[in-house]
Amino acid sequence: MIKIIGPDHSCGNQRDNKTIDSGFLAKKYVEEFKINPNWGVKEFQAHVMRSHNCTISRNQAYMAKRKALDLITRTKEEQFEMLWDYCAELRRSNSGTTCILKLDKNSKIMVNGRKRFLRLYVCFVACKQGFLAGCRPIIGIDGCHLKGNQQGGQLLTAVGIDGNDNIILLHSQ
Repeated sequence: MIKIIGPDHSCGNQRDNKTIDSGFLAKKYVEEFKINPNWGVKEFQAHVMRSHNCTISRNQAYMAKRKALDLITRTKEEQFEMLWDYCAELRRSNSGTTCILKLDKNSKIMVNGRKRFLRLYVCFVACKQGFLAGCRPIIGIDGCHLKGNQQGGQLLTAVGIDGNDNIILLHSQ
């Protein structure tokens, strides 16, 4: 039975939490790192301090950021794995659509038993028919560079011009 309780609290401000490690922080903040991959270590430390009332070391913050960016990169590799299913679905649902997946024959790197991805060519049947039915016999090529952590490359697009001087997409590679 408690008869007297003192109003004074003797525990200090507990800012050291051993259960918060870099793995926990990486999983918790992976979405924020997706939005802002250039989030600085000091800003991340301050954010963890505000949200969890816990101090983390500079090394912990750096490792959490690195692990979160690795998780993001791994999800990109999983998306590349789905390209084969995407091409099969395009061919099934859009008969007449051309979908060519090019693999690197010279690469010794295998991903889940498959050669390394090199490029993808897609030309929808509706775009082919639209070009043949109503476009001027001019094809324009436009391209842009893709920038990312580890995957680079270019996105090339062929366009045509219809009778109203509007641009129609022919295919992308």
